[in-house]
Amino acid sequence: MWTSYTGASGSVDHGVGAIQNALAIDISPTVTTTYTLTVSNGAGHTSTATVTVTVIPAAGTSTTTTTTVPTETTTTTTTTTAPQPASISTFLVGTPTINEGDTTYLWAYFSGTTATVDNGVGTVGNYQAVNVSPTVTTTYTLTVSNGAGSTTTATVTLTVLPANTTTTTTTTTVPTGTTTTVPSGNTVAITGQPANATPLLGSSHTFSVTATGNGVLSYQWYLNDVAIVGAQSATYVAADEGNYKVVVTNMYNGTTASVTSNIASLVVRTAVITSQPVDTYITNGLSKFLNVGITIPGNIIATYQWYRDGTAISGATTQSYSASVAGSYTFIVTSTRAGQTATKTSDTAIVTVVAAPSITSFAPNTSPIALGSSATFTPVFSGGTGVITPGNIVVTSGQTVSVSPTNTTVYQLTVTNLAGSGGSLSSSVTVTTGTITLSTNGSSANRYNGSTSITLADGRVLVFGSYTNFGSLATDTYDPATNQFTRVGDMKEVRIWAPGVRLNNGKVLVVGGQYYTGTRWSVRSTAELFDPSTNTWSYTTGTPGTSRQSHFVVLLQNGKVLIGGGMSASGSALTTTEIYDPATDTFSAAAPMADGILETTAALMPNGNVLVAGGYAGNTTLNSARIYNVTNNSWSAVTSTMNHARRNAKSVVLSDGRVLIAGGWSGPAGLAHIEIFDPSTNTFAPDSSLSHFLQGRGGLTLHVLQDGRVALIGGSDGYGNSQSEIAMYNPATNVMQAEATHMYYERYQHSSAMLNDGRIFIMGESGNWAADIFTP
Repeated sequence: MWTSYTGASGSVDHGVGAIQNALAIDISPTVTTTYTLTVSNGAGHTSTATVTVTVIPAAGTSTTTTTTVPTETTTTTTTTTAPQPASISTFLVGTPTINEGDTTYLWAYFSGTTATVDNGVGTVGNYQAVNVSPTVTTTYTLTVSNGAGSTTTATVTLTVLPANTTTTTTTTTVPTGTTTTVPSGNTVAITGQPANATPLLGSSHTFSVTATGNGVLSYQWYLNDVAIVGAQSATYVAADEGNYKVVVTNMYNGTTASVTSNIASLVVRTAVITSQPVDTYITNGLSKFLNVGITIPGNIIATYQWYRDGTAISGATTQSYSASVAGSYTFIVTSTRAGQTATKTSDTAIVTVVAAPSITSFAPNTSPIALGSSATFTPVFSGGTGVITPGNIVVTSGQTVSVSPTNTTVYQLTVTNLAGSGGSLSSSVTVTTGTITLSTNGSSANRYNGSTSITLADGRVLVFGSYTNFGSLATDTYDPATNQFTRVGDMKEVRIWAPGVRLNNGKVLVVGGQYYTGTRWSVRSTAELFDPSTNTWSYTTGTPGTSRQSHFVVLLQNGKVLIGGGMSASGSALTTTEIYDPATDTFSAAAPMADGILETTAALMPNGNVLVAGGYAGNTTLNSARIYNVTNNSWSAVTSTMNHARRNAKSVVLSDGRVLIAGGWSGPAGLAHIEIFDPSTNTFAPDSSLSHFLQGRGGLTLHVLQDGRVALIGGSDGYGNSQSEIAMYNPATNVMQAEATHMYYERYQHSSAMLNDGRIFIMGESGNWAADIFTP
């Protein structure tokens, strides 16, 4: 029985007695009974109300009513009807979802004599709440019986969220051990949730909530799940970072119901570290920057400080710090505004100092090697991981690695430590891919030295001249197609140390030269032409202006020939130069040089001018050079000088336009040095940057191969040691390496010619009349 009244006291008849306002009490009448509630205000005023409780007898029972009258007694027997079937109007849970550890209640409205709930709840009363605290989601079943065999059931599920799950729930509990009647109309709801906020440092934010309920509402705000003292209104002014929520409680007819708001976060805007310093390695003696990314809101003053091993680093007050010492580094940014400060600390970055890489040795066990063979490296190094390229071969110090290159290869060992610092050393493995063959027959004369070989337009090689037996008129052509020499028409005159040049019309011009009169050596003042179409020699129409030997002859870009220097019939070094014009078959004087010179080398540069370097003047071997300007018909001295004075050197123009000068003589010694002249700067490269031969190479010849390398053939050190070796110089890498395959004969003061198919014809000096044919 439950009542709500206004007055000082209330009582119910039929033995119930005093009853308190809004308090439920149990009654158990055995028959249908009408109860009267009498309420008094304590001043003599009373009020009454009645309620009838109908009691249905158990099914199948009979009641006997006896009425006695004075004259007679009449007995009437009545059989009662079966009670109403059991029914359930409402079975609900106070809060359908709770957190693990929370408590809520079950409440039922039904018709019947008994009602029980499973899962340990037991008997429940009509209109009465019972507390439950399940630890897992549970389905409860209400079973109601009318006492006459009629039963009915209803179920309700209570969802329990585990302790590590965050949810917003409404928890309504009743005191344990008491009986509370919960009116169905107690409601509370939040219609306006508090919102996230990001106030600037030094500012605050007012959180607010709006709620509805049919009773009296009260509020309690929480920060990070801890109740805030005094925060008991619909608004709260917050300044501390964290997660805020409010619990709204509704008081209605002596009962309470609560609902919790969504969580609203408050983040104070300060300087923020957007990217962290990272662990790093530093090479000993070097440093690396540690960096952080920072975003600073407006009106915030930010200051910085770096720390090593927890101690502030003096002067390290910028966003980056150059670290060179091992340790644990952190960064703190301090924000200041409106008298408030806040700090943010970075992640810790570990700096480790490692040793610098060092390479002791890296060289192949042998070089050159034949194609198909292998070479090995056993590098010795420290301070890092080694990688050999090409091949990206990872190697440890002292480990032997085998390589089998198919062509000459420069290998590089790079040692890199954990800090990314590296050291490297290169070594080359030369692969001999060239082959040497001999001509199938010999030339018609022993071209011991002083011969000339010139490749003709039809692919044959014209071979003439010899110092043997005071010279020879005999002339041969070598045919690469048949690998044989053929004797052709003799020269008009014997000519020794008479260079020749192939003209654009296909003929070969030979000017001057030395000859023996029978009693002494003299110098020619004539010139002659070889015609490949008739295989014969003929004199030129015009006559050179000067007798000369050991001179230079250069075919110019305009098809004319520059002839200059050399030794005169009187034995003096000549300053004169002249031009041969194939169109008129005549000679004309050109600008003279500043001083006389012989046994020099000359090369036509890409700009059309002629470089003349080294040579012999009087008793002096020269390291000077001069340039003939074809357009202006003038000579100019090169300010830069060669690193070594030389005479009878040889020169070629490299594929990049520079001029290589190699070998020659300095006194009696053959030179082991090369020079490179750069026309763009008119300078010779420093000697220390150039590759050298292993021994002197006076009297060598050289040719630029189709791949840009230079073949340097034979030569002598001047002390009886001639070479059968062919060396290869690579201008791209500045590396000089010897071919493993040697010529059949040692040769110097010989002649050679580049064949049209890229092979090289080599003739003379050996005492054997056959020729070596080198295939690169």
